[in-house]
Amino acid sequence: MSRRVARASRRLEGTVVAAVLVPLLTVAAVLGLDPGPRGGTGASGLGPAAEAPLEAVDLGCPAAGPAPRLLVAAPGVAPGAGPGADAGGAPVGSVAVDRVTSGGGPAARSAVPADGAGEESAPVRRVRAGGAAAVVRGRGDLAPGLLALRLAGGATGAAAVACPAPAPEQWFTGVGAGATHASVLELVNPDAGPAVADVTVLDATGTADVPALRGLTVPGRDVLRLDLATVAPRRGELALRVVVTRGRLATSVLDRVDRLGRDGVRQDWLPAQSAPARDLALPGLLPGAGARTLVVTNPGEDEARVQVQVVTPDSTLAPVGLEPVVVEPGTVEVVDLSTVLAREAAAGAVALALDSGAPVTATLRQSVAGGLAHAVGTAPVAAATALLPPGRSRLVLVPGRTVATATVRAWTADGVALRPLRRELDPGRAAVVRLPARAARVALEVAGTDPAGDPAQVAAALLTTGSRRGTGAVVLPLVASVDRALVPQVGPGLP
Repeated sequence: MSRRVARASRRLEGTVVAAVLVPLLTVAAVLGLDPGPRGGTGASGLGPAAEAPLEAVDLGCPAAGPAPRLLVAAPGVAPGAGPGADAGGAPVGSVAVDRVTSGGGPAARSAVPADGAGEESAPVRRVRAGGAAAVVRGRGDLAPGLLALRLAGGATGAAAVACPAPAPEQWFTGVGAGATHASVLELVNPDAGPAVADVTVLDATGTADVPALRGLTVPGRDVLRLDLATVAPRRGELALRVVVTRGRLATSVLDRVDRLGRDGVRQDWLPAQSAPARDLALPGLLPGAGARTLVVTNPGEDEARVQVQVVTPDSTLAPVGLEPVVVEPGTVEVVDLSTVLAREAAAGAVALALDSGAPVTATLRQSVAGGLAHAVGTAPVAAATALLPPGRSRLVLVPGRTVATATVRAWTADGVALRPLRRELDPGRAAVVRLPARAARVALEVAGTDPAGDPAQVAAALLTTGSRRGTGAVVLPLVASVDRALVPQVGPGLP
């Protein structure tokens, strides 16, 4: 994100002091520390950091297989409220899609029409991006709230993933690198300069030694695609920790299961998890018979005892006969929940809840309803937005330990607002919000405070079933909305 800062000539001593203090006080502002008096800039010339709408957002969309589609929406800021709004109140900004090909060839750009600004009128656009990886770029007033959804279909069933923004660290749990379960790691670099990442692989015995996944370099505006069955072949369930050490990368994993002719090949994008946690909610439990595999990773140095519970609209309870899962330090543990969860889902369970003595990550892989879907440990949010895949959708909400109210707003593909839906949330009970058939974009807002006075949050996921039988289902976790940034306030005051 680029910003303009006014400069003035100063004595050398003042410039040197500012060069040291500005980074330190900017970090202090991000951490919530008070850099100086609220009433002015003080002697240091620096005031408290102020919030401002984001001016640039990049989303990295992975390559897609059969029947690829890319949906884009740019709600932006309210007309006239953004930093670039003109005198007439019209938004100033742009949205474009750059197709990224391996090898660093010239990117083919598609401009996305931006007629209509603000949440009440932003349409959902279908962009011609083919099956290649892509970077969706929002600038100016159209950067905040930018959304992109990658879709694929065909004989392998429906699949969808919300195109992620670059992140310094991501976890992927339940990855495969064998003959019947294999995953592809994809790293998209949205910037002109190279980016570097280190990938750590954990399995049932500990950290695997895979030199080929250390120091991965992705050239500028390029994509690196790694088939783990080729790069690091091994049996069993794996977990990946992707850490970006230079530049920016948008990371995704395509998961593929081949049951050797029994059910055919099924694939789905495996959602990422930002960090391990002791309390995890996995919303998006699918009904019906099929294979359900829970994969839990304990990256820490202490043993983790994980109590697995199911969450229904009425209660949270531990299934009869299901003992706590013990995960040794630095390892991955696998539990077959096919029989247990088929019974619980038929009785109304819509999510799993994990209570662990040590921070863990977790994924529930579900091969049911003619497809493959993943419910992952989802970080709680107070506000989130998402695009909906085609089909019948419902929003599954798992509240925290306090009473709250959820407001769900939806819009059609043309940007027409639908009637808001509200649900009272009680601890220990899931809420299921059925979305209108015409909904193409949804926004969640949670009102309330926890006992510590912090905003109430919920773990949330979209569960979409296809309009045709046998097309499977899609589970998309909602991630927190980020539409504003902290900007350090610099003013005169240095001697």
